Amino acid sequence: MKRAVIGLVLFALLLSGCATQKATESLVGGRNTADYAAAPAEAPQPAGVGNGSATGSSEAAPRRLVIQTVDMSIVVVKPLDAMNQIAALATEFDGFVVNSYSHTVTTQQGKDVIEATITIRVDAARLDTALERIRALTPNAEQDVLSENISGQDVTKDYVDLESQLKNLEQTEAQLQKIMDQATKTEDVLSVYRELSSIRGQIETTKGQMKYYEDAAALSAITVTIQAEEAVQPLQLGGWKPVGTARNAVQALVDTLQFLGSAAIWIVIYILPVGLVIGLPIWLIVRGIRRAKRRAKAARLMEVEAETKK
Repeated sequence: MKRAVIGLVLFALLLSGCATQKATESLVGGRNTADYAAAPAEAPQPAGVGNGSATGSSEAAPRRLVIQTVDMSIVVVKPLDAMNQIAALATEFDGFVVNSYSHTVTTQQGKDVIEATITIRVDAARLDTALERIRALTPNAEQDVLSENISGQDVTKDYVDLESQLKNLEQTEAQLQKIMDQATKTEDVLSVYRELSSIRGQIETTKGQMKYYEDAAALSAITVTIQAEEAVQPLQLGGWKPVGTARNAVQALVDTLQFLGSAAIWIVIYILPVGLVIGLPIWLIVRGIRRAKRRAKAARLMEVEAETKK
């Protein structure tokens, strides 16, 4: 009986494996089995309109599942206020705040200013509107949006594969359940139960992966780096604001002078004292050795001259 039960278990697993390819082909070939969160519903087309497939086909291509992420850097007057407004924006757009933090940075003029970073998730269908609202926080969107990068990851194929895998696992679970119901011996029941537990664990894992893709596609991630105006103000000398090449040249000159001034301070305050503490004893020792060698040499010459005179 035990061999028969094990044979039935293997047979059930074999059937589910054979069904994998057919189910995948059915999903990828066009059967829409799930309402993907990232793409809008397609309007039905009249018979005869399509992409070259058979007329009157009731199958529709699977909807795209795309995970969108945005990275942008903006300049505002008050970074903390802007960060709070972006956090409120996440709630307004059916999302949430992933993380946020702020810290103090020092400008080239020696002034301490606030810089903040916040990551939020918003409804993917309203991503463009959310970005417009964030740009509107700047004094001048054309100049104060320093960078903006939008990227998308198409996970449609991965999601379809998971759907196919889930279907096969559920079919295997049902077959194993029937086999366990027919088993009479305790050892046979335990053997099938172990296989059934393993299959159920795989089902939960697959569902978790599918849920992750659905949530990630439904809510787009936006990461915003917020800088204060003082941190990016152009170089200004008196009332003159050099622009273009002149500004770059003047800025390079200022940077060079700052470097030379810093280097001079380090030399006077740090390098010279350390050099004296370490170098002076070494110089005295070397000088004493050289004097001793010269004295020894002079003594030998005197001895040679004395012997010659004799």
